[in-house]
Amino acid sequence: MTARTRPLLGAMLIVVLAVAACGSSTPSPAIPDITGVWTGTSSYADVDGTVKGSPETFTVTKQDGAKVWATVEYANSDGSAVKEIVVGSFMDGGKGFIFTERGSIWQGVVNGTTMSVVVAWMGDPSHGAFEMTLTKK
Repeated sequence: MTARTRPLLGAMLIVVLAVAACGSSTPSPAIPDITGVWTGTSSYADVDGTVKGSPETFTVTKQDGAKVWATVEYANSDGSAVKEIVVGSFMDGGKGFIFTERGSIWQGVVNGTTMSVVVAWMGDPSHGAFEMTLTKK
């Protein structure tokens, strides 16, 4: 290595390290504000061999950072009206969420005014798991 190439190599090393440092830090996404009313329609395979579902209204009544409090309203498989409390949290810096309702777990993502969620029923053999898209009103 000559005296002329040392400064050039040093400058190149600084540039490479600076570029590597910039590219390695990915900022976490912001936790979205989902307060308000969201609507969609559930559709699931019932154990009786039919497809069931109903319109659903998901109302987020309170949000404190990643923590969420809400209600969901829908018609049960027997047609009766249901209103349940839903609570949960965003995870991984806002990339996804997991909520619980009595008897089910909700997991999904929010993209602007669209919420994609998979609902898995626990303990009620008449309900299956299903995917649902909710839109903010």
